[in-house]
Amino acid sequence: MATIENPKYLMVVQSDALRTFFRFHLPDNESQYLSRFDSFTMLTSQFEKLVPGFYSYSIYEFSHDVQITDDVDLGKSLESGKLLVKGEIEQVEIISPIRNDSYLIYH
Repeated sequence: MATIENPKYLMVVQSDALRTFFRFHLPDNESQYLSRFDSFTMLTSQFEKLVPGFYSYSIYEFSHDVQITDDVDLGKSLESGKLLVKGEIEQVEIISPIRNDSYLIYH
């Protein structure tokens, strides 16, 4: 939900495992209810550099374009949460337990 007129959005994600950061400019807000929520559509190709795993993300808004390489104070985030990046469908391994009387076997 925008707090400034015609904002520009930046999403920063950090790998939980590797602690590496990635920054993405978000496209125009597509929400039909700007006072209630924001909605963005991103191409999955933008996430190609992210290895599969869990990430923390934060969304920031600015009154101007922010260069991804800028080492600027991002201020307080509008939203933060968790993001799960999965590999290609053929890389997914399904793990299911087999019950035994004394323990579970995963394969």
